[in-house]
Amino acid sequence: MGDRGWPRLYTAGGAQITVYQPQVDSWENYEKLSMRVAVSVLPQGQKDPEYGVVDLQAKTVTDHANRTVRIYRPEIESVRFPNAAPEKAAVYGELVRSIPPTRDKADIALDRVLAYVKLGEKERKGISVNLDPPPIFYADSDAILLAFLGAPRFVKIEGTSLEFAMNTSWDLVRDPKDGTHYLLYRDGWIQAPDLKNGPWTAASKLPKDLKKLPKGGAWDRVAQNVPGKKVQVVPKVFVSETPAELILTKGRPSFEPIPGTDLAWVKNSQNTLFFHSGESRFYFLAAGRWFRAAELAGPWTAATTSLPADFAKIPKDHPKASVLASVPGTQEAEDAILIASIPRVGIVNRKDARPDVSYDGEPKFEKIEGTAVFAAVNTPNDVFKVGETYYCCFQGVWFKAAAAEGPWEVADSVPKEIYAIPPTSPKHNVTYVKVVDANDETVTNEYTAGYEGEVVTSGVVVYGVGFSYGYGWGYPWYYPPYYWGWGYYPPYYGGITFWAGAHGYGWSAYGPYGGVGYGARYNPATGVYSRGGYAYGPGGGAAWRTAYNPSTGTWAGQRGGYNAYGSWKQGMVTNGSDWIRGGSISGAGGTLKGFQTSGGAAGIAGPDSGFVVKGSGGNVYAGKDGNVYRRDENGNWSQAPSPKGGSDRGASASPRDVTTGNLPGIDAGVRQGLDSDYGNRMSGNARANSWSGRGSYGGGRSFSGGGRRR
Repeated sequence: MGDRGWPRLYTAGGAQITVYQPQVDSWENYEKLSMRVAVSVLPQGQKDPEYGVVDLQAKTVTDHANRTVRIYRPEIESVRFPNAAPEKAAVYGELVRSIPPTRDKADIALDRVLAYVKLGEKERKGISVNLDPPPIFYADSDAILLAFLGAPRFVKIEGTSLEFAMNTSWDLVRDPKDGTHYLLYRDGWIQAPDLKNGPWTAASKLPKDLKKLPKGGAWDRVAQNVPGKKVQVVPKVFVSETPAELILTKGRPSFEPIPGTDLAWVKNSQNTLFFHSGESRFYFLAAGRWFRAAELAGPWTAATTSLPADFAKIPKDHPKASVLASVPGTQEAEDAILIASIPRVGIVNRKDARPDVSYDGEPKFEKIEGTAVFAAVNTPNDVFKVGETYYCCFQGVWFKAAAAEGPWEVADSVPKEIYAIPPTSPKHNVTYVKVVDANDETVTNEYTAGYEGEVVTSGVVVYGVGFSYGYGWGYPWYYPPYYWGWGYYPPYYGGITFWAGAHGYGWSAYGPYGGVGYGARYNPATGVYSRGGYAYGPGGGAAWRTAYNPSTGTWAGQRGGYNAYGSWKQGMVTNGSDWIRGGSISGAGGTLKGFQTSGGAAGIAGPDSGFVVKGSGGNVYAGKDGNVYRRDENGNWSQAPSPKGGSDRGASASPRDVTTGNLPGIDAGVRQGLDSDYGNRMSGNARANSWSGRGSYGGGRSFSGGGRRR
């Protein structure tokens, strides 16, 4: 349903009740809001409204996809009408308690809430990760990055005499007879006798056995390009045995200055690339990390913690403003940290939910250094042994078993040893998944963005911890870690990458506004993340590893949420926001209705029967002293109602004998609180409106794709 705006008008007992935008005092663990809400009651037949303050606490569930917070199960601490007679105040209080926001639920934009939440130094600091640059290559013409996870490893293609490279993102085939390598590039083939030294040329003749590739799955796409088209322009091929980055420009860099700064952005590159004229240095953003160099060819050095101040001055409406989310100290960076800290909630059905766990041979475990935890290394699953019990974290849900093969059951708790797994381990991401509640029928799990590889460090959100871990885990070729921090980026301008592996095959397409495929991506500006197979864009993102199809909005054939919990079949695990939307608290949706008053106010009503008032009078605030105040356009405060007689429904209202102007007699702390509330509300409204304008409450781009072969 979403946040339709404020203030909202309700009807109860013949009276009109206006509820103004909540003022947040605290958001405990991002699960419980403490709020003050200004309200007004206009009884039938009465000319002037009576103003009051509601103090309440309410549980929350955040809908990350729609960027809203559902407030439900409110606990009303008090409803005060300080200027009304006691008997009338009691009546007004009961009327207010009877309307939906104070009875069961209401939605508010996440950005309006975040404006009130302030980060502490500990939250900004985050965890210790590697901010050093990976290998970074540069070209100003056609080029590709042929990256491997470790030394190139070739495996025989069943039914042929050929081999394919299983630990790269490209379709790379080798003929063992003469050692020639054949690489599928776009819809044609290039070849070289040596991977690193080349020379790479357009393939003139392909091995006959390329016509004998296995049928089905992604092999069909490869077979469709045999013999393929002749490659007219052979790209430069960069080879790396570790995750790396490739910077591409169409010709020499083309610069466009950013007003008010010494920065210029490079227009003819898909990479996030800037030049600082004051320093004569290039700045490159990848996986949330900044790097600097005097030349695009390098050498590159870490720059995340030492960015020039000009980056924070990039105008918010600039085409490159999205990078503000990766600039320490900006509002956008703090919002990204807050979003990464807000949990996703899943309610697990004990009876039905089970993980799908498989091993390559007998289960093999190795100890995680510095802990008492042993991790399974020959499975794509996150399986651990602590003491004599086995634990599995599967799609954001914890399970336990007496044996490595199961049978598995939903875990009521997880040993503290699990949460000692350090960032240097490829299993660190499971430390962001917790069991928070349990009863006879269900168990509630929650996770934060770290589970999907999006972690906080040095005042920003980055993807991955940046450590090249995984190669010494016994089976690195079959089960590489998902969170090394460096994706397999576009092999050419607007290109397509393919990653073939022994236990999986995926594909990716990347452009300036989004991408899809098998790998890892994140967008700190939107809080969107993905792993395994992925799809992301300015308006959202998701992963096919959890069987999400963003083009249809479904998970595994079932309607679901925007996170790992949505991948479960209905009835097993319920996404927290979907449970709130469809459960007994929210009820079924209703019909939208409109209204207009003789005074000129207008609005629209939603399923909770509340009209959004589109007239004047929204600058009404609940003071911490229990009184209600209004702020005029000059920044002056007066105790509501306005002495000018302005009503929130467009109808006339008589002046009341109240203090006007800047309230010289008001307590300084109350005035300071009102000024703070005003600033937070204006900031939150601007951010919410900006986000809505970008299509993030249901619009935006989305992509899909992916496949597997075994």
